[in-house]
Amino acid sequence: MSTKWKRALIMGCCVSLGSQVSISILTDGFIIAMAVVVLGLMMYEYNTLSPIVSGIIVGIMSPAFRGILLFLRSGISDPSDRLHWVLRVIYPECGFYFTYGLCFALFYLNNRRKKTSGNYFFCLMLCDFCSNMVEMFLRNGGHIAGSSDISYLALIAVCRSAVITCILVGMSVYRSLLTRKEHEERYKKLLIMVAVFRSEIYFMSKNMVEIEDVMKKAFTMYRTMEKENYPEDIRLLSLDVAKDVHEIKKDYIRVIKGLQDNFLADIQAGAMRIKDLLNILEVDIREQIAERGEDITFSWSARTNFVVADHFSLMAVLRNLVINSLDALSGEKNGRITLRVEADDEDQYVFTVSDNGHGIKEEDLQTIFDPGYSTKFDDETGDINRGVGLTLVRDLVRDKFGGEVGVESKEGRYTDFQITIPVENMQEAEHEVLHS
Repeated sequence: MSTKWKRALIMGCCVSLGSQVSISILTDGFIIAMAVVVLGLMMYEYNTLSPIVSGIIVGIMSPAFRGILLFLRSGISDPSDRLHWVLRVIYPECGFYFTYGLCFALFYLNNRRKKTSGNYFFCLMLCDFCSNMVEMFLRNGGHIAGSSDISYLALIAVCRSAVITCILVGMSVYRSLLTRKEHEERYKKLLIMVAVFRSEIYFMSKNMVEIEDVMKKAFTMYRTMEKENYPEDIRLLSLDVAKDVHEIKKDYIRVIKGLQDNFLADIQAGAMRIKDLLNILEVDIREQIAERGEDITFSWSARTNFVVADHFSLMAVLRNLVINSLDALSGEKNGRITLRVEADDEDQYVFTVSDNGHGIKEEDLQTIFDPGYSTKFDDETGDINRGVGLTLVRDLVRDKFGGEVGVESKEGRYTDFQITIPVENMQEAEHEVLHS
């Protein structure tokens, strides 16, 4: 069965159910039913269906459904008399729905390019009024409704059409809000993703210098061995090392160029206020906490709301520090991570990330920013973290912002990372200190 016919049957079923919510007025068998409201809504939602075909299907299904219920509930003893009475009651409804579909096609499809709320309200009002006039005509034995009845029918058409239009406007506003929220969520995730990629590219670019240095040393070693007449297999081994390092360098270049050209090329850095950046960071960290199922809370406070020019780099710095705290609190109960931002008296911005985790050993405090340092060792798998997060933080703070990173920790109690960045290196516009 095609999608269009499925939609038509769904419409018929919904209208049939809606016909059971009704009141009877004006003449015997004439009802004001919720079915017309349902029909008006579904005509709008299922606008790919032919209105005439929809009117015919609904005009068969809804009266048939109501007729079956009337037949079962009727107190008329003779089945033939009962069936005759039911047909007399429901056949004008068929005329109502047939007329509704025809009027909808005539009044609305001719103006489908003007699909505004006012246009649709006018269409519904005309369809409702004309269909009711046809139904009254059939129920009155071929006589046109009186002037008082016509007034009632016009009022009913206006009220029912207004209800449908208000519902549609409400649905449109709700969908717009949902779409806007989805776009905001996508933007937040995109910003986090870009910050991660940019920090990785920055770190890889720095490693390129070291890779180049290793390659030169390996080649120099080969030349030295050649002059000193070292065994050929050892000389060739040093040459192979130089070649392999060169290939690694080319792979690094390909990865960096691919990310920059294909993913980051069209993403503008722009500028962002620090509180907006912290709100996005909070969403990301809370999602990570939920995924890990940890008993950890994260909160932030900012007594300043300056504008950050390179917010991707700052996001990478703060995110690495918070995730470092998150890892340190893994498995702990009542874990707390706080991030504070303030301006000090020396014209600097101060960022402090604190946690109540197991702390850092005093002998490790001097080496935690060195590449390869990590306390994240898995006893079961033997895997160890690559240990570049804090190195990246230090390098980004120094190279991108001209700032400094410090750490204070007491084993078994807490760890505080503090970043200080000169105001002129951070913001794009004048800063604004907000008093608490």
